[in-house]
Amino acid sequence: MIENNVPSLFTINGFCEKHSFLTPSALRNKIFYSSQNRMDEFKVTLKLGKRVYINELNFFNWLNAMNGGAHD
Repeated sequence: MIENNVPSLFTINGFCEKHSFLTPSALRNKIFYSSQNRMDEFKVTLKLGKRVYINELNFFNWLNAMNGGAHD
């Protein structure tokens, strides 16, 4: 069953083009340490084969949580 809420998925480069506050290397570093920085808990990344995709909504939910939820 497909839900109406299909997430916006981006490649690392595509995400960084849309959101210029991060460089691809900085995002790759965050993904490398995803188990330590809780990105895994928020399911920020999706891996399909060798490609890694960023779930845009989950990324910003994670970023907000890491910022202490200051933007609730």
